[in-house]
Amino acid sequence: MAFELPYDIKVPTTYDLPAKISWIASDESPITSGQMLAVLTPLDPPKDNYINDNIDHSDKKRRLTNTSKNVIKAPKLSTSATMRRNLANDSVIDSYDLIIGTITQLTCDHSVVVHGLCADCNEEIDITEDSFDIDDVVKPGFITNEASMSISATFVRQMEESNLHSLLIKRLLCLVLDLDNTLIHAKTLDKNEVLDSNDDFKAIYFGGRCNLYRLRPGVSEFLDAMSKYYQLYLFTMGTSEHATAALSLLDPQGKLFSNRIFSRSDSQNSRKTLSRIFPNYQGIVCVVDDCEHAWRADLSGAGFFKIHPYYYFSERSKQHNPLTAMITAASNQSFYNTAVKGDKICYDKNTLSSQFLDESPVDNDKMLLILGNLLINFHEKFFQKLEDSAKANNFDVGLESFKRSGVTLGTVMDQFRSQILKGVKLSFNTQDFGCDFINSDYIAWAKAFGATIVNDNDSITHKLLLNPHTTSGDTNDKTGTKDVHLMWLDKCIYTWVRGDDEELYNPSLWTKPYRNFWDLSAGSG
Repeated sequence: MAFELPYDIKVPTTYDLPAKISWIASDESPITSGQMLAVLTPLDPPKDNYINDNIDHSDKKRRLTNTSKNVIKAPKLSTSATMRRNLANDSVIDSYDLIIGTITQLTCDHSVVVHGLCADCNEEIDITEDSFDIDDVVKPGFITNEASMSISATFVRQMEESNLHSLLIKRLLCLVLDLDNTLIHAKTLDKNEVLDSNDDFKAIYFGGRCNLYRLRPGVSEFLDAMSKYYQLYLFTMGTSEHATAALSLLDPQGKLFSNRIFSRSDSQNSRKTLSRIFPNYQGIVCVVDDCEHAWRADLSGAGFFKIHPYYYFSERSKQHNPLTAMITAASNQSFYNTAVKGDKICYDKNTLSSQFLDESPVDNDKMLLILGNLLINFHEKFFQKLEDSAKANNFDVGLESFKRSGVTLGTVMDQFRSQILKGVKLSFNTQDFGCDFINSDYIAWAKAFGATIVNDNDSITHKLLLNPHTTSGDTNDKTGTKDVHLMWLDKCIYTWVRGDDEELYNPSLWTKPYRNFWDLSAGSG
């Protein structure tokens, strides 16, 4: 039977007094039924209170112990409770009537729940119950990727603000990286296929199959350099086993990502969500992914960098070549289903994709080198704006200056991005692209980079092409319009550089096909 609270703790009359008390449970600490609270050491224990191991005392009626110490335990409790000490540690007790402590009911807000158990009061908590407000509970990824841990929203905000302040005074921002086609390219062999690792890729076996991993050029140097400016996070729509395998190559010692790793099980409705990691403050975060549609629309203040997708293994390179696939969220046409539900692909059957059959292509990808320089630039611009604001308001750089400044990494990146194609007036032939190109992601990104879409021939600066036969002909001489392949727009979007190399991207001047703008820049097909 459970005891009613409050409950006064006294020394059992079967214990010997006087005795000195040594507390085990902390003052005002939560306690559970049967928990050891204190140990009593008799000051003058009777000699017959010891057991002689050579004598059988089973018929003794008097209590005998084999120690001079006696333990005081909590009674059976029906609710969460806390204990208050009435005596200091090492106090001498000489009366059985003395109340040495009091147990009272604990009022706990269950701010931290791990595996269904409150970390403060040890009460079992079911956050799915109607009586528990699940909207007030979050799983903060900036603390841990452990899905079984739930923390109250109020407590999380306090912890997130503390973490944010700590990062800012260290001049660190946060970088959330995609895995597949961003840092690596991976493929799974059929069950009857076996392939050993070589210098180009690594073979890792799990799930009963051989999985091939190709690291993107420069990835090790990139991660090491970025860790000096950003706290690194990994978020993949792959399985946790897949992420673990890839990280055995990317971060074998766990120094770069630590436990800041999130996988498919952390997503919501087949979409990644930044609030899984940063519930309240996302203004110091940059997300890098090859597909914006993989994310929920909750990037509040965060920056998004669309990275050129990395494909190494030949059949995947052909299947997903930028010339043959354009992701669009608006087109009703779909010739190919992507791994991300809801994305639509426009497929142009008249491109040169059939000529891209090289099984061992030269890897000219320099994306991570360019991205690293851009991220350092974003970092510098962010802290310059934050420091200027802090100085103007007599604040040190930290949480308060960040809140007051209104500066976000997303704003910094958007301002930079919008200048890249400023003054560019694009036109294109819809029939040349074979889909609702005006509503494609290409056009959306072109506008985000500062370009405008026009139909008036007199104002066109660049005409987008897919094939040489659709060049503008004499229009170039009359109006200065530049014929550029779609890869020119690729180059601008993915490298954040316009440059003055439009002639290189005029397909009528090509003598061979190119897989992507990396190959075109390097001069290799």
